[in-house]
Amino acid sequence: MYLCAMRKSLLSFSTLALASVLLAVTPTSVVASNPGNLEIAANGTWLKTVSYATQGYSIASNFNNFPAIKFTSSTYPMTVQVTVQAFDSNNTQLDVSNYTCNFFNNGSWGSTLSNYTITRTAVSSNSITCEIVATRPGQAEFNVGTARTNNNFGIVRFWFPDPPQAQGSGSQRPNVAAPIKYSGPEFSGLSLKPVLNGTGTTLEGRKLDQISSITIDGKAAKLSNASDKSLTLELPAGLKPGVYDLVVNTANHGRLTHMNAIRIREELPPTSLTIKGSGVLSGEEFKKLTAFSRTQNPDMNTVTCIVNSNSEGKSFMQARALCDRIVANNLNVKTTMFEARSTVEGSAIFARVVFSSDE
Repeated sequence: MYLCAMRKSLLSFSTLALASVLLAVTPTSVVASNPGNLEIAANGTWLKTVSYATQGYSIASNFNNFPAIKFTSSTYPMTVQVTVQAFDSNNTQLDVSNYTCNFFNNGSWGSTLSNYTITRTAVSSNSITCEIVATRPGQAEFNVGTARTNNNFGIVRFWFPDPPQAQGSGSQRPNVAAPIKYSGPEFSGLSLKPVLNGTGTTLEGRKLDQISSITIDGKAAKLSNASDKSLTLELPAGLKPGVYDLVVNTANHGRLTHMNAIRIREELPPTSLTIKGSGVLSGEEFKKLTAFSRTQNPDMNTVTCIVNSNSEGKSFMQARALCDRIVANNLNVKTTMFEARSTVEGSAIFARVVFSSDE
């Protein structure tokens, strides 16, 4: 019996398009336009959000190097209003009368996020106005779209800076230290990373040995095997399936929040389909098995192709060809195994595909 395994590397593609930024200065206030990034929604349509704020602000790169509305520094709590218009991929303005302003956190939509609350204060077919109350400085993003769904939504990123420092008396200005470039721990490839509930995962990046603790939804995670480039994280008990932020505590760099870092999922039982043919697998039989592969949960990333006929050599070739077709039709599969058997008499041939998850 032949038993072989093959692993393929996958790349996740993310398409991001940004429009240009316009800035106009009036004698009384600063009014700027902040074209939001193009986001592909779950239903396959595009939505562009263009935001206008009455509070003075500029356009600056946030911690992920995306353009964000950086509001003029002030005291906290701080309240701002952002008016948003929406356009499709043809730059046709959309009716936003049924849109709402929301944060998306831990797999659900809501009106609160960490140090921020958001409400819709005005709406018409032409525009929607969202009011944000910030209790302290920080960076985040909010969404506008149809009521609390994952369709037709656009993103507006914002930045509340540190409050201004008090100046000294007379003409003397206090000494202000030059900004220090961030040099603390950084993760790589950590965005919606799937983790099986009740298990752990290995995080990769740099300077990870400087992390003192990590909390998920307010619960402490167990850390081990910390080095400069990797760290083993064990999920705390009691977390439900969903998307979670990682709150990272360090001794020298304060507290950092990596948003939408991991996706906790439940263990999935294997699924399988067996068909019977004659001689060799026909094109129609290959189609049935590949069609079954496209119905699998995206977390089912391992497939085993088993073929049994009157010849082990024929079974091996058929199993390998079957796995090749499965991989070509299901990009979520990254590990394939094929098994050849020869316990069948006559011209009958049996083919079976088994899907499972190895994470």
